[in-house]
Amino acid sequence: MDLDRGKPVWTRFAGELRRRIDAGTYVPGARFPAVVDLAA
Repeated sequence: MDLDRGKPVWTRFAGELRRRIDAGTYVPGARFPAVVDLAA
């Protein structure tokens, strides 16, 4: 996940989630990870 502290956490989270969706990591109906898991 992008560690740039100049951006709000929610925009970093949304960007990482979008990248993973685009990459096919999550299929339709899949549950998303918790923020703490995504940041790891």
